[in-house]
Amino acid sequence: MFERVKKVITAEEVKKLLPVGEKIASVKADNDETLRNLVSGKDKRFLLVCGPCSADNEDAVAEYCVKLKALSDRYDDRLVIVPRVFTAKPRTNGEGYLGMMYQPEGVSVDVDEGVRRSRGMMRRIIEETGLPISDELLYPEYYDYNDDLVSYYFIGARSSENPEHRNVGSGLGVAVGVKNSTGGNLMSLAGSVYSVNTPKEFLLKGEQVRTEGNPYAHAVFRGFVDESGVFYPNYSDNSLRTYLMLCENYGVINRFVMVDCSHANSSKQTIKQIKTARSIIRERNKVIGSLMLESYLFEGRSDSGEYGVSRTDNCIGFEDTESLVKDLYDSLG
Repeated sequence: MFERVKKVITAEEVKKLLPVGEKIASVKADNDETLRNLVSGKDKRFLLVCGPCSADNEDAVAEYCVKLKALSDRYDDRLVIVPRVFTAKPRTNGEGYLGMMYQPEGVSVDVDEGVRRSRGMMRRIIEETGLPISDELLYPEYYDYNDDLVSYYFIGARSSENPEHRNVGSGLGVAVGVKNSTGGNLMSLAGSVYSVNTPKEFLLKGEQVRTEGNPYAHAVFRGFVDESGVFYPNYSDNSLRTYLMLCENYGVINRFVMVDCSHANSSKQTIKQIKTARSIIRERNKVIGSLMLESYLFEGRSDSGEYGVSRTDNCIGFEDTESLVKDLYDSLG
């Protein structure tokens, strides 16, 4: 049984309220093309996606992105840097902070206000930095609230086996990172990427729609957790070889691989995330074309919404981020 709480602004309405001008549209189009070229192998630079676990505070996220822009400008001959601006969060047990789109003040749920603030924050980041926006495709039916701002979507570990996420991802036309499931099944991961790569026909918003498939969807290795709750990394040479063999069997179009240095690959521990990143940078397996870091202004996490500190998973601070980016850049020389 459902109780109607309040009407939420529609995608069409919020786009009129907070429109994208010619400048943002042009920057976004260029960012889309850059990322498509990266994940398809046309652009040989290394890709780094980093930012807070959840984009909880517009000013803090914007400040972080300005700092990230400085790094991007410094290292852009070898690196493309994309901020995480994740506005809605899945929760393992359904409890905890749900992201700006659902809890704009960090306490009560107000989706109408959250939609407006999330869009305003994304628009501000592009205006101030020109960096591409990445977000999680958590509620795929509502992708169109910010599809004119987001250049990179991620299908999370709890969603990658869901037909609706795969179907919508197949029609987005921009880069889509598909994470392995929490259990780490690589056959499922290859099947998920293949599904997003290939054409679909399905029900969306009351209409039967058809897609051409998305050749820019690729795998993200984020580690896995076993039945007893123990975390394991999954970016070893053996795991990568197994995945590529499965891609060959499935006929997966895009073999690009990103490694998420957080989550199960670091047991959700800040110090291990740094060690994971440095290990990958040091070993430089050529199969890995990208890394993801959970990073914010300051290290750690805080339930209270402390400025620049993660509300959800532990993040590394910006000083460590800057050091890792420099080491990554030097390793690519």
